[in-house]
Amino acid sequence: MARKLFQLCYISSARYSMGIAELDMLLTKARRNNRDLDITGMLLYADGSFLQILEGDEYRVRALYEHICRDSRHSQIFVLHEAEVSKRQFPDWSMGFRLLDLEELSHQAGFADLLQPNSTLAEKMSARPSLAYRMLLSFSNCSSVVPDVNALRATNDCTEQAQHH
Repeated sequence: MARKLFQLCYISSARYSMGIAELDMLLTKARRNNRDLDITGMLLYADGSFLQILEGDEYRVRALYEHICRDSRHSQIFVLHEAEVSKRQFPDWSMGFRLLDLEELSHQAGFADLLQPNSTLAEKMSARPSLAYRMLLSFSNCSSVVPDVNALRATNDCTEQAQHH
């Protein structure tokens, strides 16, 4: 019998600002590990905050999330969404990634506020988890998410798609 698909979406604050080289190493390792685990998803990073959705076998997704919770790069980790799903939203991405610029997103109602790290991050997320989830899903049909971290900016058509969801 096939196992049910599971999604888990979380937000966290980075303990320190991560540069392009470190994000690239993190992404390379995550993609390799996720392929081995048959986990797909999307990771957004902006101004010291991570917003990520993971999907796959529930046991594997939860185990990966627990590993992320123990990762010293994360703090203020908050689950926004978890559910069984009938299909993957990111079937072709072992880990889609976007480096977002808060200034670019500031004109999009609610999105920039969700990603600003501060001591009340969990409070903000608990009040508006569906908006963060919709933001991640808005990238699921995005053809311009590319593997090169240096090229990932929130200035292309995917950001505009996010605005309309």
